[in-house]
Amino acid sequence: MIRKLILVAFASTAFALGACASDGGASNDAFAKQVADVKSSMKELKADNALWRDTGKFVEEAEKAHAAGDAEKANKMLKKAQFEVDAARKQFESQKGAGPTY
Repeated sequence: MIRKLILVAFASTAFALGACASDGGASNDAFAKQVADVKSSMKELKADNALWRDTGKFVEEAEKAHAAGDAEKANKMLKKAQFEVDAARKQFESQKGAGPTY
């Protein structure tokens, strides 16, 4: 009985570790989708002349880090880019009708 339990525990642990160890295409697909979303938003903001200066630099750094296998840095840079896109959109919307007051 104990041998069967140990065998089942070992098999399930090996299966779980194997699933965690494989980087799979899912993380690459998710990263590519996030980059595409940020670039799409950047394109819209650029059309409105509301894109912030460093947003594109952050996306480039994220792509370079991802290609080098540094997922932590890639995610950090992509989060910065996403924040700038969101903040630029908020700024554009809040100041859309700004003008001088007489």
